[in-house]
Amino acid sequence: MTTIAYRAGILAADTQMTDNHIRVPMRKLFLLGAGQGCVAICGDVEKAIGVVAWIKAGADPSQWKKKLYKGVAAIYLDKWGEPFWFDDGPNAVPITGPYYAMGTGHTLAFGAMSTGLSAVDAVKFASTLDIYTNNQIEYYNKQTGKIKKA
Repeated sequence: MTTIAYRAGILAADTQMTDNHIRVPMRKLFLLGAGQGCVAICGDVEKAIGVVAWIKAGADPSQWKKKLYKGVAAIYLDKWGEPFWFDDGPNAVPITGPYYAMGTGHTLAFGAMSTGLSAVDAVKFASTLDIYTNNQIEYYNKQTGKIKKA
């Protein structure tokens, strides 16, 4: 699957997709438009791309396609830089704690961030133990509005 993590205005994700036990490079961070924020996805890639399009179109809960988007989770920062998560449904949940993580390496990333590591370093740490997470990390900085490689 993947590891995505948020902390202090930084949204980080590894860049590995696994298809039939084969590792394939895959971007998981998507800009939502100029000054509109960013989303990090995990789950089935084809479904996740549909979720990105749904968010870009305004994230109207009545337009959520339950069967089509099932199995997709995401963390996104809206145009004001506020973090939210959702999993298998259209209801965005505000992230109220100092950090959050999703994906197969989420428990490792949570543990890493609890020791003070950044979102980027937490995903890197998760990659050392989670076979579905690689160490090629990209991150979005809400201050710059850009995605960069770590």
